[in-house]
Amino acid sequence: MPRLAVSVLLFSFVVVGRVEAGDTGFIDLFNGHNLDGWTQRNGTATYRVEGDTIVGKTSEGSPNSFLCTDKLYGDFELKFEVKLDSALNS
Repeated sequence: MPRLAVSVLLFSFVVVGRVEAGDTGFIDLFNGHNLDGWTQRNGTATYRVEGDTIVGKTSEGSPNSFLCTDKLYGDFELKFEVKLDSALNS
């Protein structure tokens, strides 16, 4: 199983995610420093911050893992960048 398969899901939800915040424009969901406001759910994948990037690593034999915000959001635009392991197969 590729080491960063979980990153696809992770980056689908976060990395440079933004939510509209009234007249202030957009706010970052990820503060660029730590995982405050985020919770790992299901599975045993690990998540850490390297520089200003969230990095996820799969755990062999683990079911799908997700990094989720602690708050619920709606009516938003999501923008993100993704880097994948070249061995990714899904």
